[in-house]
Amino acid sequence: MQVETYRFFDRFTLQGLAGYRLRGEPPGIDLNDVFLASVGGAFRASPKTQLGLYYDYRQAALSGFDDIQEVSGYASFRLNENWRMQFYAFAGFGNNSPDLGGGILVTTDLRQTRVSDRHGH
Repeated sequence: MQVETYRFFDRFTLQGLAGYRLRGEPPGIDLNDVFLASVGGAFRASPKTQLGLYYDYRQAALSGFDDIQEVSGYASFRLNENWRMQFYAFAGFGNNSPDLGGGILVTTDLRQTRVSDRHGH
């Protein structure tokens, strides 16, 4: 279970999340239930560009391991009405978090074009 909150400003959105994950009891593994949290925000730099930065924390599910802590950032660009491209990168802190990572994400909206577009309006 988790709770997420948003606070909207002119071109900035602040986001916070807190939760508790119940891990269950699989045979042969002693997993801990964990607390998790995230805080960050997104800034609309232009009508087609959004930038974001987040910090994520999650307790380790196994005793004796470091908690997971990461900072991630992204830049998202709307290419046209249906296509968006996003570049992201992240860095972790501690032995149980990734050192560095990143990637490119391309998404499209496969829904039909709006009715007004089909009729030339």
